[in-house]
Amino acid sequence: MKMLECCFNWKVVAGLAAIALGVALWQPHLFIVALPTLALAICPLSMGIMFFNMWRAQGQTACSMNQAAQSATTDVEDADTDHAALADLQVQLAQVRERQAALAEQLAALHAEPSPVIAEAEAVAHSADARWQASVRGEH
Repeated sequence: MKMLECCFNWKVVAGLAAIALGVALWQPHLFIVALPTLALAICPLSMGIMFFNMWRAQGQTACSMNQAAQSATTDVEDADTDHAALADLQVQLAQVRERQAALAEQLAALHAEPSPVIAEAEAVAHSADARWQASVRGEH
């Protein structure tokens, strides 16, 4: 269900449902033709909205990075706050390293855990192999 949330934007689905309702009310004979077209439009429209949101977020990140760089430059130029800025940057660097280590541990744990589907498939394969070997030996 979580994967469907990534693929289908609820605003797109609601908008297309409103369009389908409008077509059904004002042009009922076109409803059957419009319904598959509207259903097919969900994916590309959702992808477009996702692209726009990512583009907007990337722009905001770039702006915040530029502001941080400008403030860092201003702090470095100020001789009185030079040591404070350096200490702040060192603290931020340590926090980033801690976060990176935590993410690396999570990634390693995800790779180390066997998938329940794979474990079930292996169990079925072992069971089938045992039954096959028993049938080859003439056992039932």
